[in-house]
Amino acid sequence: MKKKLILFLCTVLIISCNKKIDKIDKIENSENKKISEFKVDVKTEEISKNEFLSTITTNFPENMAFTITVSRDYRKKNNDELYAGQIYYSYRALVKNNQLKFNFKIDDEKWIKEYEDEIKEYESLPKDNSEMDELYTAIDRKTIKNTIEISILYTPLNEQSEEIKSIIGVKGENLTGKDVIVFPEYKIYNKIIKIYNEFK
Repeated sequence: MKKKLILFLCTVLIISCNKKIDKIDKIENSENKKISEFKVDVKTEEISKNEFLSTITTNFPENMAFTITVSRDYRKKNNDELYAGQIYYSYRALVKNNQLKFNFKIDDEKWIKEYEDEIKEYESLPKDNSEMDELYTAIDRKTIKNTIEISILYTPLNEQSEEIKSIIGVKGENLTGKDVIVFPEYKIYNKIIKIYNEFK
């Protein structure tokens, strides 16, 4: 998936899964204290060959939903755009006791084969739009990165409880911190870390 489209596609997916929500006033959290800066800390350890355990520690509220993506960057032949091979994905991972844990296994041949199957399917279709051809070119294996990217995404467009919306804001207006991204109509929080893992 093209890197520039990841946040946009996540947002479109989440919008399609949720009803329209009404604006509510910003209030303090259950402890009557405003969170001055939202934080996410990610620690990842290898528990077996190419299998990892990630532990997220955060001050985001209980039962808040993150969208988690683990991927490896690459480019395609005759195409300078950066893409991401998806290794792990969770649409709604809930915070429990200020933590969230998940396991993932790095299987590069799996996401590569999935993409190659997409190419075969595309090539079997009638060629009505040649402009799409450049999107379905082979992976340039020399460009596959030796790092794995872990993305922890909060968006107010995801389904959240009224309590969480009262703390963070219906449109994320109460979000603060260095990992906050501001859009014209709302804010999101996107923590990204990279770990070294040699592509072989």
